Amino acid sequence: MKKPILLFFFFISLSQLLAQTNKTLLLKEPPKNYALKVNVLSPFLASLNLSLETPISEKWSIQNGLVYTHLGIDENNTKPFVIKGFQYILDFRKYRKKNEKWNGSYHQYFARYSNFKNNYYIQDSSTQNKVVIYKENLSGISLGYVFGYQKTFRNKFLIDAFVGACLSFPTNYRSEPNKPVGKDLTGSFEINPYTNGFGIRTGIKVGYLF
Repeated sequence: MKKPILLFFFFISLSQLLAQTNKTLLLKEPPKNYALKVNVLSPFLASLNLSLETPISEKWSIQNGLVYTHLGIDENNTKPFVIKGFQYILDFRKYRKKNEKWNGSYHQYFARYSNFKNNYYIQDSSTQNKVVIYKENLSGISLGYVFGYQKTFRNKFLIDAFVGACLSFPTNYRSEPNKPVGKDLTGSFEINPYTNGFGIRTGIKVGYLF
């Protein structure tokens, strides 16, 4: 009599254990392998900044970023200039501690390629009140470092804040005409923080894990 009773309670306990295990497996979310982010400060610079972070170890991750810039609306003399361009950014990120995945302070080293096409619309006495377009085509490579902190929420969303600096080296510069003309143009974009010179890189990103 005791043996059937013991078997009965054994199978009840086993079924409860299996049910609890199955419930845990169902509730457990699959690991997140990517973080898609957007820089919320970029619109203030007339830009769209998107990036995708992928972990490659417990402390290291790689982030690919793309930035599109279009400053100026009407391409005529109603706007003093129009700047169009894009940037590709490759980040190598190292989290300072073996924290929970995607979280914590980090060091980040990056390389950036920038390409811009600028049009300056000049109309004054030096151009006999005719619209003259001064064009620039420039590109460059930047190397830099940022320090930041990233925090996830509910294993679905994140916020990422960072600040750093870089040094840019020109790879191409062409202008037409060769020198700026007109009183309204105080200088060209040949020396700038994106393709030729020292620059600051900062941002606040919000993202989604998947």
